[in-house]
Amino acid sequence: MFGNLDILSRIQDTPISVIDVETTGLSPVHNRIIEIAIVQIKNGEIISEYSSLVNPGRKIPGFISIMTGISDSELRTAPFFEEIMPEIRRLLEHTVWGGHNFQFDLGFIKHEFLQCGEENVKPLYLCSLRLSKKLNPLLRRRNLESLCHEYGIHNLRGHRALPDAKATAQILLKMIDSSVRKYAFYTIGDLLNFQFNKQSSSPSDNFSGDIISEIISAPDRAGVYMFYNSKNEIIYIGKAKSLRTRLQSYLGGKSPAKSKKILRFAKKLKYQTTSSELTALFYEAEMIKQILPKHNVMLKSYGNKYFLRIDTLTGFPRIEITNKFDFDGSDYFGVFYSRNVARDFLTIIDRAFQLRECDEKEFDKKRGCFLMHIERCTAPCLNHDSILYSEELKEVYNFLYGNTREVIDRLLNKMKKYVTTQQFEKAAEIKTLTEEILKQVHKSSLLREPINSANLLLVINSGGSKDFVLLKNGRVFIKDYPLTPGERFNNELEHFYYSREYDIHLTDEDIEKLKMMLNWVIKNRSSVKLFYLKDFSSPAELYAEVSRS
Repeated sequence: MFGNLDILSRIQDTPISVIDVETTGLSPVHNRIIEIAIVQIKNGEIISEYSSLVNPGRKIPGFISIMTGISDSELRTAPFFEEIMPEIRRLLEHTVWGGHNFQFDLGFIKHEFLQCGEENVKPLYLCSLRLSKKLNPLLRRRNLESLCHEYGIHNLRGHRALPDAKATAQILLKMIDSSVRKYAFYTIGDLLNFQFNKQSSSPSDNFSGDIISEIISAPDRAGVYMFYNSKNEIIYIGKAKSLRTRLQSYLGGKSPAKSKKILRFAKKLKYQTTSSELTALFYEAEMIKQILPKHNVMLKSYGNKYFLRIDTLTGFPRIEITNKFDFDGSDYFGVFYSRNVARDFLTIIDRAFQLRECDEKEFDKKRGCFLMHIERCTAPCLNHDSILYSEELKEVYNFLYGNTREVIDRLLNKMKKYVTTQQFEKAAEIKTLTEEILKQVHKSSLLREPINSANLLLVINSGGSKDFVLLKNGRVFIKDYPLTPGERFNNELEHFYYSREYDIHLTDEDIEKLKMMLNWVIKNRSSVKLFYLKDFSSPAELYAEVSRS
């Protein structure tokens, strides 16, 4: 309920509830609130006021009555805190709290909420006492009266909740204005961090006015951004799902060391919006490899890529790991970022199915092996049963396409069989394998065809806009992609339907795009729809279906 705020929100757009309480004493545990006031500020002005006396359920000490002017007779008819709590909650939720020496007020408020059954009250708050230490380090006295004098604010009724809250609100408004002008604070997070940090500067203080202006105007859209140095050289390229959120994070008080380092050299900022985060990912990777910016470490070279390969030209195909991708008649599945990940997935297949694992030399010896005896291979080297082997291979393909139900059912039946025969260790192994399959397959299975023969259109829904990505013979094409000729996407789509010739040579860049695309789509399945080109007779028919879905 409290503290659930975006610290990257603009200071002017963030409502702040300035609170003051009068109490029967100094201890939140042993004393109670007798008056509470809430003054809300936003966009540089007071927007609302609230105050109420609170029945403490006990007599108040005489000195408190003298100091505040509040009498027992007034409190006797006042509401108890639990009666006004719904209104207090409504006013305070989704706001930053504030006050002077606010730890005192906060302790009482939290205890009153606790008495009403409201636990874990942990708001974000601003304290004018803390801020005064940052903004007025030479000030000798920092009580509310002294700060009122410092900022020229009149408070004729001190020690009453509403006048004190209004005075504190006016002080905070002046402090916020001073902070923005002096340190170029932009987000509420800047201000919240500033009051607690030992340093009295903001990361945004390192920016030129032009950069801050660009950040303020950045749209809430996916895209790529570039920082330039004084020589007009690009020193860093980044991508973002939301340019606004990502760029505003550079203004935050707790930005990473790498960001602070970039800020020291940045003199200019430019950005390019894209239709989706995926396109931004492609754009970033391609630009980094072309320009090699000083502060970019990742994506400067093409990373490893591994596939599972099924050689369909042999009589009894086996699955192997390869880092090559070719149009050699084999079927390829992946892409895997490391050999270990590919090996783990292949191990699951080997344990769940009965394909041969031996190489051609061992296969030609035509003698049974250990895997045959433990029912992990159909033993084609002995029985030459191509029908049986083809059925098993078909099950493997279904599994690689993401259809796990049949293999899970088969494994569960095998597990029941082991339990019935009291082979509990084997049953436990099957249970573990089943869990691994359920955990792993959704990470690697996306297409219903091998990636070297898959031709499809991916439609990505991205915050109201759509991105269109074409996967054709292992190559990726993006509609309206800034770094390729305008008609390339449409030409490739037309080419699929009206020409049988195609370029089968894939570059490292092609495979890198393929890898990034598959991994991104797997993680964002709910935002993507797949349309297989072979299911339609023309681009017009394809787009008609896209518009209907």
